[in-house]
Amino acid sequence: YYRVKATAADGSYKYSAVAKLNGKASSIELSLYPNPVQSQLSVQLSQPVKGQLAARVVDSKGQVVYQQSGINLAGSNLLQLSVAHLPQGTYQLTLTNGSDFTATGSFVK
Repeated sequence: YYRVKATAADGSYKYSAVAKLNGKASSIELSLYPNPVQSQLSVQLSQPVKGQLAARVVDSKGQVVYQQSGINLAGSNLLQLSVAHLPQGTYQLTLTNGSDFTATGSFVK
């Protein structure tokens, strides 16, 4: 179950109605290191099912600067992403497994 809290500029707030989330409760847990990174970003993840995993990196302007997809086994996994070509900045990494699982993390280069 969840609900949204909307806060106005004057500090007042409202809550939405409580809604039930229908779907799987599992998620991808991830850890990014080193952070800040120089050339190689290590992504440690634990994925509850086997399947197609896609990675996408977006810069602070919202532009996709890196994409990768491939088969990833269930359990604990370590991905190495080469980010040497990226300029200094803040980035958002999103990992997805079909439409069932999504995980995000931020890193600095």
